[in-house]
Amino acid sequence: MTANNQPDTPAGHDITTLDEFRTDLRDYMIQRFRDDEMSRADLNQFLRRFGLPTCEAPIRVHYTLTGHVEIDVTAGNGVDRASFTVGADLTELDMLVDGSDRHDAMVKVYPSTPVGVVLYTLSGHCDVTAPDPGYAATEANSYLYPDLSHLVGVREGTDHFDVRFRTEVR
Repeated sequence: MTANNQPDTPAGHDITTLDEFRTDLRDYMIQRFRDDEMSRADLNQFLRRFGLPTCEAPIRVHYTLTGHVEIDVTAGNGVDRASFTVGADLTELDMLVDGSDRHDAMVKVYPSTPVGVVLYTLSGHCDVTAPDPGYAATEANSYLYPDLSHLVGVREGTDHFDVRFRTEVR
Protein backbone atom coordinates (compact mmCIF):
# COMPACT_ATOMS: atom_id res chain seq x y z
CA MET A 1 0.00 0.00 0.00
CA THR A 2 1.14 3.52 -0.69
CA ALA A 3 1.19 6.33 1.85
CA ASN A 4 -2.30 7.48 0.80
CA ASN A 5 -3.77 3.94 1.19
CA GLN A 6 -3.83 3.23 -2.56
CA PRO A 7 -2.82 -0.24 -3.79
CA ASP A 8 0.79 -0.45 -4.84
CA THR A 9 1.05 -0.93 -8.62
CA PRO A 10 4.09 -1.77 -10.75
CA ALA A 11 6.27 1.05 -12.07
CA GLY A 12 4.05 3.79 -10.66
CA HIS A 13 1.04 2.94 -12.84
CA ASP A 14 -2.28 3.38 -11.18
CA ILE A 15 -5.25 1.02 -11.35
CA THR A 16 -7.30 3.33 -13.58
CA THR A 17 -4.61 3.10 -16.27
CA LEU A 18 -4.80 -0.70 -16.11
CA ASP A 19 -8.61 -0.61 -16.23
CA GLU A 20 -8.48 1.75 -19.21
CA PHE A 21 -6.06 -0.61 -20.96
CA ARG A 22 -8.35 -3.58 -20.31
CA THR A 23 -11.35 -1.62 -21.67
CA ASP A 24 -9.37 -0.57 -24.74
CA LEU A 25 -8.18 -4.15 -25.30
CA ARG A 26 -11.74 -5.49 -25.09
CA ASP A 27 -13.01 -2.80 -27.49
CA TYR A 28 -10.19 -3.61 -29.93
CA MET A 29 -10.97 -7.34 -29.90
CA ILE A 30 -14.70 -6.71 -30.34
CA GLN A 31 -13.91 -4.50 -33.34
CA ARG A 32 -11.84 -7.35 -34.83
CA PHE A 33 -14.89 -9.61 -34.36
CA ARG A 34 -17.15 -7.03 -36.05
CA ASP A 35 -14.69 -6.86 -38.94
CA ASP A 36 -15.03 -10.66 -39.34
CA GLU A 37 -11.41 -11.23 -38.38
CA MET A 38 -12.34 -13.75 -35.68
CA SER A 39 -15.27 -15.90 -34.64
CA ARG A 40 -17.51 -15.23 -31.64
CA ALA A 41 -16.09 -18.36 -29.94
CA ASP A 42 -12.49 -17.11 -30.40
CA LEU A 43 -13.46 -13.64 -29.14
CA ASN A 44 -15.08 -15.04 -26.01
CA GLN A 45 -12.16 -17.41 -25.38
CA PHE A 46 -9.76 -14.46 -25.52
CA LEU A 47 -11.96 -12.30 -23.28
CA ARG A 48 -12.31 -15.11 -20.72
CA ARG A 49 -8.54 -15.65 -20.67
CA PHE A 50 -8.05 -12.06 -19.49
CA GLY A 51 -11.06 -11.97 -17.18
CA LEU A 52 -12.98 -9.57 -19.41
CA PRO A 53 -16.77 -9.66 -19.91
CA THR A 54 -17.72 -11.88 -22.83
CA CYS A 55 -20.23 -11.19 -25.60
CA GLU A 56 -22.39 -14.20 -24.90
CA ALA A 57 -25.36 -12.86 -22.96
CA PRO A 58 -27.80 -11.65 -25.59
CA ILE A 59 -29.40 -8.28 -25.29
CA ARG A 60 -32.94 -8.15 -26.63
CA VAL A 61 -33.83 -5.05 -28.63
CA HIS A 62 -37.58 -4.37 -28.72
CA TYR A 63 -38.48 -1.99 -31.53
CA THR A 64 -41.40 -0.19 -33.15
CA LEU A 65 -41.08 1.46 -36.53
CA THR A 66 -43.90 3.75 -37.64
CA GLY A 67 -43.93 5.55 -40.92
CA HIS A 68 -45.39 6.30 -44.28
CA VAL A 69 -44.32 6.27 -47.89
CA GLU A 70 -45.86 7.54 -51.11
CA ILE A 71 -46.60 5.16 -53.98
CA ASP A 72 -47.35 5.74 -57.65
CA VAL A 73 -50.83 4.61 -58.53
CA THR A 74 -51.54 4.20 -62.23
CA ALA A 75 -55.09 5.11 -63.27
CA GLY A 76 -57.10 2.00 -64.07
CA ASN A 77 -54.78 -0.40 -62.21
CA GLY A 78 -56.19 -1.73 -58.97
CA VAL A 79 -53.94 -1.77 -55.92
CA ASP A 80 -53.60 -5.24 -54.42
CA ARG A 81 -53.54 -4.34 -50.74
CA ALA A 82 -52.56 -7.88 -49.75
CA SER A 83 -49.27 -7.57 -51.64
CA PHE A 84 -48.09 -4.58 -49.59
CA THR A 85 -45.91 -5.90 -46.76
CA VAL A 86 -43.26 -4.23 -44.62
CA GLY A 87 -40.45 -5.95 -42.73
CA ALA A 88 -37.45 -4.93 -40.66
CA ASP A 89 -34.05 -4.48 -42.30
CA LEU A 90 -31.56 -5.74 -39.73
CA THR A 91 -28.63 -6.29 -42.10
CA GLU A 92 -26.54 -3.49 -40.61
CA LEU A 93 -26.97 -4.48 -36.95
CA ASP A 94 -23.70 -5.77 -35.52
CA MET A 95 -23.70 -9.02 -33.59
CA LEU A 96 -27.26 -10.02 -34.52
CA VAL A 97 -28.11 -13.50 -33.23
CA ASP A 98 -29.22 -15.47 -36.28
CA GLY A 99 -32.91 -16.36 -36.31
CA SER A 100 -33.77 -14.14 -33.32
CA ASP A 101 -35.89 -11.59 -35.20
CA ARG A 102 -39.64 -11.65 -34.68
CA HIS A 103 -42.01 -8.94 -35.84
CA ASP A 104 -45.58 -8.11 -36.76
CA ALA A 105 -46.58 -5.45 -39.24
CA MET A 106 -49.75 -3.50 -39.77
CA VAL A 107 -49.96 -1.91 -43.21
CA LYS A 108 -52.70 0.38 -44.47
CA VAL A 109 -52.86 1.39 -48.12
CA TYR A 110 -54.70 4.51 -49.25
CA PRO A 111 -54.62 4.49 -53.05
CA SER A 112 -55.56 7.59 -54.96
CA THR A 113 -54.53 8.63 -58.43
CA PRO A 114 -51.75 9.49 -59.15
CA VAL A 115 -50.16 9.24 -55.67
CA GLY A 116 -51.21 6.94 -52.86
CA VAL A 117 -49.95 6.58 -49.31
CA VAL A 118 -48.92 3.51 -47.34
CA LEU A 119 -48.95 3.80 -43.54
CA TYR A 120 -47.19 1.14 -41.50
CA THR A 121 -46.37 0.11 -37.97
CA LEU A 122 -43.83 -2.64 -37.41
CA SER A 123 -43.27 -4.04 -33.90
CA GLY A 124 -40.83 -6.74 -32.96
CA HIS A 125 -37.59 -7.74 -31.31
CA CYS A 126 -34.20 -9.23 -32.07
CA ASP A 127 -31.28 -10.43 -29.97
CA VAL A 128 -27.76 -9.07 -30.25
CA THR A 129 -24.56 -9.92 -28.41
CA ALA A 130 -23.48 -6.31 -28.01
CA PRO A 131 -20.90 -5.39 -25.38
CA ASP A 132 -23.56 -3.59 -23.32
CA PRO A 133 -27.17 -2.32 -23.57
CA GLY A 134 -26.00 1.19 -24.44
CA TYR A 135 -24.13 -0.10 -27.48
CA ALA A 136 -27.19 -2.15 -28.54
CA ALA A 137 -29.37 0.97 -28.23
CA THR A 138 -26.96 3.04 -30.32
CA GLU A 139 -26.90 0.35 -33.01
CA ALA A 140 -30.71 0.13 -33.09
CA ASN A 141 -31.07 3.88 -33.32
CA SER A 142 -28.51 4.10 -36.14
CA TYR A 143 -29.12 0.98 -38.22
CA LEU A 144 -32.70 -0.24 -37.81
CA TYR A 145 -34.72 0.48 -40.95
CA PRO A 146 -38.02 -0.63 -42.48
CA ASP A 147 -37.67 -3.07 -45.37
CA LEU A 148 -39.93 -1.68 -48.08
CA SER A 149 -38.66 -3.96 -50.85
CA HIS A 150 -42.06 -5.68 -51.17
CA LEU A 151 -43.97 -2.44 -51.73
CA VAL A 152 -44.90 -1.69 -55.33
CA GLY A 153 -44.41 1.78 -56.84
CA VAL A 154 -42.56 3.44 -53.97
CA ARG A 155 -41.71 7.03 -54.84
CA GLU A 156 -38.05 7.71 -54.15
CA GLY A 157 -37.29 9.95 -51.18
CA THR A 158 -40.82 9.85 -49.72
CA ASP A 159 -40.26 7.36 -46.89
CA HIS A 160 -40.50 8.89 -43.42
CA PHE A 161 -40.30 6.80 -40.27
CA ASP A 162 -39.61 6.92 -36.54
CA VAL A 163 -37.86 4.25 -34.48
CA ARG A 164 -38.67 3.58 -30.84
CA PHE A 165 -36.82 0.88 -28.97
CA ARG A 166 -35.80 -0.42 -25.58
CA THR A 167 -33.18 -2.95 -24.57
CA GLU A 168 -33.38 -5.82 -22.15
CA VAL A 169 -30.49 -7.94 -20.89
CA ARG A 170 -31.51 -11.58 -21.09
